[in-house]
Amino acid sequence: TIIFIGDVCDYGNFTKDVIEFIIENNYSCVKGNHESYFLKSYDSPKSIWATDPKYGGAKTLASYKDDPHTLHKHLNWIESLPSYIELNADNYAHFFISHGYGRPYYRRRNTSYADYALIHNHYLNDDFKWDYESLENNAITHIFGHDVVEDVLIVDHAEMQKDFGLNTGVAFGKKLSAIELNTLKVYTQECDPRDIT
Repeated sequence: TIIFIGDVCDYGNFTKDVIEFIIENNYSCVKGNHESYFLKSYDSPKSIWATDPKYGGAKTLASYKDDPHTLHKHLNWIESLPSYIELNADNYAHFFISHGYGRPYYRRRNTSYADYALIHNHYLNDDFKWDYESLENNAITHIFGHDVVEDVLIVDHAEMQKDFGLNTGVAFGKKLSAIELNTLKVYTQECDPRDIT
């Protein structure tokens, strides 16, 4: 199965097509901060999401031009997205997948407080480290996005306890990264310039 780690909207020219592809193929997806912005601001043309190019809202709305039915279908789908997914793989690893860096909130993952962190938390330069749980006792392999890194970030905490940061900047013309859960093999694909220009 394929699992998307959020921010499938706002970056690039094909938000509608990407979301429809995920829905049609019944792939899993966690909610990212850009899905959250989309839900809160899609009907506010003067919002920062819709007017500031760094948020990408204008491109997202343009992809739905003259198609309000699909827009509302996709908004309902986004509303239903979880902030995390947990599963076990054939290699006996327990995977915890979220958009933001979620390991520090793993024991509190079902609280509304953690829900926000699982979507918005940064691995790099996070101002909320004072609120982190002990990282050593969470026997999970954590996969997340959000923070843009040059190459896939891999942090070993202990055996079968790793972090994989997969956001390698495809939204900025760099590359898309993925990981095969059973083998932990990382795959990358360079961005096609037509997707972002």
